Amino acid sequence: MHGIFPERADMQAIMSDVFWVWLASALCMAGGWWLQVRTRNAGIVDVIWSATMSASALYYATIGPGGLMARFLVATLGGFWGFRLAMHLLVRVLNEHEDGRYRYLREHWRG
Repeated sequence: MHGIFPERADMQAIMSDVFWVWLASALCMAGGWWLQVRTRNAGIVDVIWSATMSASALYYATIGPGGLMARFLVATLGGFWGFRLAMHLLVRVLNEHEDGRYRYLREHWRG
C-alpha cells in the first residue's frame, strides 16, 4: 500500500470481501423477512441484523490487515457487542409480543 489509498489488487480483494459479507447478510435478512411474514413478528429482523454485524466484525478481524491489537479490538468490540445484542433481542422476541413500532408499520404501511 502506497500512501493512504490501497493498490488496485488490494482494492479488488477488499471489494471481494465486502461483496461476500454483503451477500451473506442479504441472504440472512431475506430469511428474516420470510420468517417475519410467517410469524407476524418483525422483531426477528433485529436479531438477524445484530448477528450479521457481529459475524462481519469477527470475519473482518480475522482476515483484515492491521496490527493484532486493532484486529482484536474489532473482534471484541464489534463481535461481542453484536452477539450480546442478538441474544438480548432473541430472548425478547421469543418471550414478548411484536414491538409496537413494527405492529404500527404492519397496520398502516401498505407497501
